[in-house]
Amino acid sequence: EEGFESNPDAKLMNGVILTDYLPEFTKILYRYDFGDDWHHYIEIESVIDDCADSLPILLSGEGDAPPEDVGGTSGFAEFIRVISDSKDEDYEFQNNWAKGQFWHPFNFENTANAVKRSLGF
Repeated sequence: EEGFESNPDAKLMNGVILTDYLPEFTKILYRYDFGDDWHHYIEIESVIDDCADSLPILLSGEGDAPPEDVGGTSGFAEFIRVISDSKDEDYEFQNNWAKGQFWHPFNFENTANAVKRSLGF
């Protein structure tokens, strides 16, 4: 609740069901970690009315998620730069730190399975 002072239109989402707001709004701003102030835009691209798959399913994804406490967008950019260069002097330290944060590069199959598990499917 702290951190809402700067935006009187912001709402806590506890107990809110996404379908209460969609499809009226097709793009939603989700703010995570008010200390680092991550902004995530969730956008509805299409609605599948006759989906035969068991839900939830992850249809697509790309890019690595930042580890917890990486230091905001600038810290994440530095993290990616270091772990992308095995010759960087901080490479081993950053990789060990990332493992301690349970961070791993994006893998579609693993993420799709995690989505199902997290929602009880």
